[in-house]
Amino acid sequence: MIDKYFIELKGISKTFLSNGANALDFADFNLYRSEIHALFGENGAGKSTFMQIISGFTKPDTGKIFVDGIERTFKHPADALSIGIGMLRQNPELPIGLKVWEYASLSIKPFGTNKNGKKYINNICKEWNIEIPLDAVTESLSTADRQRTVILSLLLKNVHCFIFDEATAILNDSDTKKFIALCKLLKERGNAVVIISHKIEETMDIADRITILRKGKTAGVVDGDCPKDKIIKLMFDNINNIDNIDRINNIYLLEKNQINKNTKPMVVNNLTVEEIAFPYLRNISFEFETNICAVTGVHESGIETLEMAVAGLLSVKSGSVFINGKNIAGKGVDVLRLTGGAYLCTGTSLAEGRALRSWDGDLSIADNLLIHCYKKLNKGFFLHPSNVALYIKNIMRKAGLNNSVTQKAYTLSGGMLQRMLIFREFAEDSDVFIMHEIALGLDRNRKEIIFDSIKEAAKSGKYFLLFFSDIDDVLELCNEVIVLCNGEVSLQLHLSDLKNAKEKIRLAMTANDKNINWSKHQLNNIS
Repeated sequence: MIDKYFIELKGISKTFLSNGANALDFADFNLYRSEIHALFGENGAGKSTFMQIISGFTKPDTGKIFVDGIERTFKHPADALSIGIGMLRQNPELPIGLKVWEYASLSIKPFGTNKNGKKYINNICKEWNIEIPLDAVTESLSTADRQRTVILSLLLKNVHCFIFDEATAILNDSDTKKFIALCKLLKERGNAVVIISHKIEETMDIADRITILRKGKTAGVVDGDCPKDKIIKLMFDNINNIDNIDRINNIYLLEKNQINKNTKPMVVNNLTVEEIAFPYLRNISFEFETNICAVTGVHESGIETLEMAVAGLLSVKSGSVFINGKNIAGKGVDVLRLTGGAYLCTGTSLAEGRALRSWDGDLSIADNLLIHCYKKLNKGFFLHPSNVALYIKNIMRKAGLNNSVTQKAYTLSGGMLQRMLIFREFAEDSDVFIMHEIALGLDRNRKEIIFDSIKEAAKSGKYFLLFFSDIDDVLELCNEVIVLCNGEVSLQLHLSDLKNAKEKIRLAMTANDKNINWSKHQLNNIS
């Protein structure tokens, strides 16, 4: 590796005036060409802000940026793109109404004819092993295909430094492997790759070097083969906050807590959903056999449809969803909550033409935490301001947030917002928690805290239906897993024995594929 840095940042500081948060504090970073460089740090450490400064989305308060030894100033992303620096966000939003090849060719030299343009872009896809439907419209794409579309666009713009912000956080195993293969190919052909990630093991496997940020400062720069425990110690200023560092990456299974058979917190009977713009569900039936159950499957398998159907957000063609004995199918989240259920979608879902969010960015942290407290209103809860303050303080403490409660929610980092929402739901006296991607965007320490909180709640008799795209999270946290494929349950598996569990789940995800003819019996008897 040559000595000259491709990109170097020195003494970068950034404070956001909207909330006074000091995101970066004289941090340094350097990057070689032909390098895969990982950027680690706990939530709020400044990782995304750092990379947004490199790619021109944010201006630093202090510090200098050098590209090939020349000092640069970026006023907007186009300045960074013009010298070969581009960024891919985790869940990119693309303009609707454009075909993939049309979006990818925006802002580059015209091809003369559409036929020539599409042919050229198809050749680029073949050159970089990018599998993507060029004639598909952007609004129909999966997250993985949206990411690949942005990467294709960056390649066409002659980008040589690719910054990927939590790109694999919501990808399934197959798409993650394709993403990693592309990163390696980019490096082999002389490009620089920066990966922001909380998936330490996955990223260390391909990283040449790793920079660790802690509270906005550069805590250290190490080689990719650095011991994992050293990296974690650099990430957290007080390592004692981690219960047991030796088990951070070990699979930990909660001892099964079988439910009382006379009590059925959730029962789904012959659920069929045929909603436009959502994958159909066909005769889905299941009930809790343990306290922590995961639902997983590939994109378009129907997991998004099932998530919103069991939360009452989609109308059903037939069948029922019972929470504590009451059918809530199609009746909305308010009815779900009144029957003892809770629903948390950490991102944004689309149902019945409406964008659904579990929070309001324009409201303060305090207001977001009190959204569901109307149930306490009749008990005189709000007659005592001290009770309200204590209620908010307890949630903030458990979520590990030291922010002002008057701060706007949109100013929080993704990980901070995630923790705030999860512990807000835990503060409710619900029996059944339906949650979507609860580990998304969380650093290792915070994810352990969330998982441990779920395990403790399960021991006390609470039930969790968790929708996951990451099989490793399923194995680490859940007692059982339901796998959907083509709108049907292809596998319901107890996880008391982890032997070959991941292989069974992967096969079940494609069990109805015409090229993979595994029966349910075969899946359950893999040894």
